Amino acid sequence: MNKIFKEDPTCLNREIYLKTFSVTPMTNRLGALEWVDNTEPLKTLINREHARLENGKSLNESRAQASLMKWLKNLPVNKTEAAQKSIMV
Repeated sequence: MNKIFKEDPTCLNREIYLKTFSVTPMTNRLGALEWVDNTEPLKTLINREHARLENGKSLNESRAQASLMKWLKNLPVNKTEAAQKSIMV
């Protein structure tokens, strides 16, 4: 693509190009990008913004996390396991 951009006068004048990165394949659907300077992981950004919006509470202390845990405990699989454990005791 960059070769095409270099051959087009309009793109060349506007200095249009694609930045490329090396990718190390890990599975057929997952790969690791090369190190990119001056970046931070998405999780760090999410945690910082959550703490800012929720008066310093971590993401693990959020209402969403509590709601998720409640939902997980109420899944039929978990209720069945809990019932089986109570019968065995």
